[in-house]
Amino acid sequence: MPAPYRMEPTEGEPFKSYFGRVMKMVPVEVIGLYLGIAGFIPDKEKVWQLVWALLCLGCVIPSRILGTQDREKGKGIDWVVVVLSCVAYLIWVYTIGGPFKSFNIYNAIVAGALSALWTFIVPLIYRGGVGDQASGQAA
Repeated sequence: MPAPYRMEPTEGEPFKSYFGRVMKMVPVEVIGLYLGIAGFIPDKEKVWQLVWALLCLGCVIPSRILGTQDREKGKGIDWVVVVLSCVAYLIWVYTIGGPFKSFNIYNAIVAGALSALWTFIVPLIYRGGVGDQASGQAA
């Protein structure tokens, strides 16, 4: 199976390559899952909001593990993408508010700044290429 979330270093077309990295880093499928249920959890249910956010964080991990591994090409899991996607998910949940608002640790200015800076800067810095060996086999 191809690795849809794998970030391969590319040459040429830097603008297209940058946006490709942004799209692969942000776990939109899990953010959609989170939003699909989070709206039904009342504000007073702090623990359930936290549990739901953490369960969805747990969904990011297998999503990116499976999405960055390509055994046919000898490419293992890109753990950097897994970690970056987990952080991106947490930033997006913070930006939305979720349990952070319920526990009074939400700040709209910080949320906006974190979201904008993370989404802009990380794809500029990380260009892919980690995990080029699967199960100890050279590519």
